[in-house]
Amino acid sequence: MLGDLLGGRARTHVSLSYLAEPWGMRFVGDAGLTVHVLVRGAAGCAGEAVEPGDVLLVRGPHELRDARGTPPGVVVEGPGRSREPGEPAVAAGDRWRLDQARSYGSALGAETLVVHATYPAGDVLDRRVLAALPAVVRAPAPPALRELLTTESVREGAWQHAVLDRLVDLLVITVLRSRDDTGWLAAVADPVVGPVLELLHGDPARPWTVGELAGRVGVSRASLARRFPGLTGEPVIAYLRAHRLDLAADLLRTGDRTIAAIAREVGYADAFSLSAAYRRRTGRPPSADRGPSTAR
Repeated sequence: MLGDLLGGRARTHVSLSYLAEPWGMRFVGDAGLTVHVLVRGAAGCAGEAVEPGDVLLVRGPHELRDARGTPPGVVVEGPGRSREPGEPAVAAGDRWRLDQARSYGSALGAETLVVHATYPAGDVLDRRVLAALPAVVRAPAPPALRELLTTESVREGAWQHAVLDRLVDLLVITVLRSRDDTGWLAAVADPVVGPVLELLHGDPARPWTVGELAGRVGVSRASLARRFPGLTGEPVIAYLRAHRLDLAADLLRTGDRTIAAIAREVGYADAFSLSAAYRRRTGRPPSADRGPSTAR
């Protein structure tokens, strides 16, 4: 299921920074996950020293600074959007272009080289995976991947960006997989609960039963009923109900379907039954949560 987060790789924006001290960068965009890989040099993030070969996975706004802690000289708002501190937010950047392979600086030989990437978190599953992570995860890159990344980071050419995209994907998967022994990530990686989650997320409108799900993954109903809440924190059907409402909330904010259409898509018989469940959970009707462009 980590592939669901990384499935938006075509939307991932990879960039490089060739940095000469003093330097500092502030990241304030709405990316679900920001990745920094220090290829060479020294840096700091969230009070932690970052060494060459380290991979940082960061949720939310943060700063990446040189080893001296220099205040940020650039504010990165998102792909193609960056500015100097104190300047108003911009719709498109022209000084540091994050949709280009090289984003900041111009000297290939600068003492610090950082690869950056951002992943969007668009749906419920993405947010659950991300919420299971600490605000900052630091882990060493596997030597083979680090060597490839170092080579590609200084190789100019039409294929550089595509290769870096895939290398960063591999690094992120490696780091996340190494942390799959606790919490939500453990549920995703579990040989029984993981496939059940795939089924629930793949067809949330289906009238699933614990018995049918257990049969699909080859375990007894009792075994699944014990194992699932031990890793997710709630029983199978309670999880499915919550997921349906989370999905409905996403569709309300981002789509233009009627409440009746959303109800059918997420597994409710009609708009009335969805509205009743939604109100019980949130204290307000679904119509109150429509996005500005979809309110009707």
